Amino acid sequence: HTHCRVIFCRFGLVMKKVFIIFSLISFSLGSTINIPNDFPTIQLGIDAANNGDTVIVAQGIYYENITIDKEIFFTSYAIFDNLENGWINNENIQSTIIHAVSDTLNPSFGSCLVVRDGNIAPTILGFTFMGGIGTVMIENDNCAIPINRPERSGGAILIFKAYPTINFNRFINNGISNENERGRKVSKAGGAIAHYDDAEVEFDEDRNRLININHSIRDIPEQLNIQNNYFENNTSSDGKNFYSRGYEGSIDVSHSIFDDIDCESNSVNNFVLKSRDDYAEFIQNEITGNCIDGNALYVSVDGDNNNSGSEDYPVKTIGHAFSLVKDDTTITTTIYIGEGIFSPSTTGEQFPISVPDNVHLIGVNRETSILDAEADFINQSRVMVIERCENVKIANLTITGGNAEDAACYGGGGIYICPPIPRFTGWEMTPSIPVLENLIVTGNHAYAGGG
Repeated sequence: HTHCRVIFCRFGLVMKKVFIIFSLISFSLGSTINIPNDFPTIQLGIDAANNGDTVIVAQGIYYENITIDKEIFFTSYAIFDNLENGWINNENIQSTIIHAVSDTLNPSFGSCLVVRDGNIAPTILGFTFMGGIGTVMIENDNCAIPINRPERSGGAILIFKAYPTINFNRFINNGISNENERGRKVSKAGGAIAHYDDAEVEFDEDRNRLININHSIRDIPEQLNIQNNYFENNTSSDGKNFYSRGYEGSIDVSHSIFDDIDCESNSVNNFVLKSRDDYAEFIQNEITGNCIDGNALYVSVDGDNNNSGSEDYPVKTIGHAFSLVKDDTTITTTIYIGEGIFSPSTTGEQFPISVPDNVHLIGVNRETSILDAEADFINQSRVMVIERCENVKIANLTITGGNAEDAACYGGGGIYICPPIPRFTGWEMTPSIPVLENLIVTGNHAYAGGG
């Protein structure tokens, strides 16, 4: 691994052949809507489609925030191409771009695409998704008092109680708004894709209103097909490329291309692909990417996330350093944090910092290595979350600027240490026992203690 990027590609040939056959069959089962020939925008075409129809999109950049709430085949003209060899260089995939926009009428909606409700299973093929910052979801905390806690999720694609097939797409630069924007918006869960199958979460826009949903009798599938996708420079506080909550099947990302992988295990770690509480299992057959080297990483305010993370070539954010941690429980990775203020405004750091297993975060000096979430009552965020951890150490840092006022009795504005939420009766809870050493924890807030 050098400070220059090299991408290595492999291809799942059998899956592609099966998928292309399935795609051609789907054309014969419903009508075809062409964008922009039949409708000027993608959303208008989807709105006009019925279950079983195909919406096919010509090359171009489409500045839209799209919602799919029906079973359709949503594709670019890549469906007509031979995708058996070099699909990542396919012109239709590269040139059919869905770029999210800031919606002034609905600022909570910032994903390129939302797929939602009714256990629907649409197919999404052959696009480049860019510029998504996630859509606001509400987590209901029924503790001392009912609390609705908003957080952005699903930078490029947010999936809610739906089970799409997503193949042959590129996900690039999703998860955070423009660096010149004041009060940058970030996807706190799932920089590229987030999937929710959890009754405790709902859309911000759905609060306090009745939703007419065409519920499906379809059984929830045991596996999600997310094969043959390309992920580059997506960012999130947790689940850099995929975040799953509540789904208890397997998520197959085989033959996909990631920024960085552990070439020895041919896998990425649980910060890059995150299943909350480990309910879902990720299948990672023949994935590719830059090979991760070593077990010491360096972060500097003057670093660059295109660097390797070595002492001579440090990265800029702690979140990016997490994605360079090997997926090996026998190895402890030490991340050395330099002097300076690491915050959204100074380094583009995303908060909360969700610390993965077998990671030690070590500052230079607790007076000079500062993690500042810059949160307030309007833009709330903890500084650090340590959930169901093993072999985690935090030392020589200042932890400040956290705000968890809407966390009800859970608290933890600065550091939140928690076990997973048990779902089954008699389920054994794994404790979180990190080592916290030589820290200054100051200027953080929470509703009911534990600031």
